[in-house]
Amino acid sequence: MSSAVGIPAGLVTGLLEFNLDQLYKRTHAVMPQPLEQTAYPTSVFWKEKDWEDWVKREKEKGKFKRTRGEGVNSSWMVNADGERVDLDQQQRILGEARRTWNTMTTFQIPLTTHRWASVPILDYFRARMESKFPELQLCADHWKADRVWKENYSSWNKPPEQEGEPTKVNMFQSHKSTF
Repeated sequence: MSSAVGIPAGLVTGLLEFNLDQLYKRTHAVMPQPLEQTAYPTSVFWKEKDWEDWVKREKEKGKFKRTRGEGVNSSWMVNADGERVDLDQQQRILGEARRTWNTMTTFQIPLTTHRWASVPILDYFRARMESKFPELQLCADHWKADRVWKENYSSWNKPPEQEGEPTKVNMFQSHKSTF
């Protein structure tokens, strides 16, 4: 079987594995060991369903603030004490996610939406983000690092004209790598 451009599928897979290996080595990314929920009894939203249930309850009560950094989208981002991560830290996390995607494209890692990304690609992103931001480790199954991807990848991946600045040069425009 071959890819759409006529390259054998095994070669594409081997190239992706090689590029990911080089990426891990050069960025010193290591997947942190999973944390035990019992060691963080005040941290909330260990499972994604816990957060989803909380959102449903709080929406019914009308308790969501609509100011930046306090809305539904960031409500899952909490520290070990169960307190919401402040807006400055949220911005650092988002900035690192964008830098990570830029670095991945430099290494010719094909990026796509979370739904279609392969496990090795997601694992690199998870390792990078969780090793830099401990608050993203406070969960089961990497759902918080995955949430960063789900909520922010599409805005990072937009062409400049969709961002309302068609005359601005997008220096990351070539980030859409394909094999």
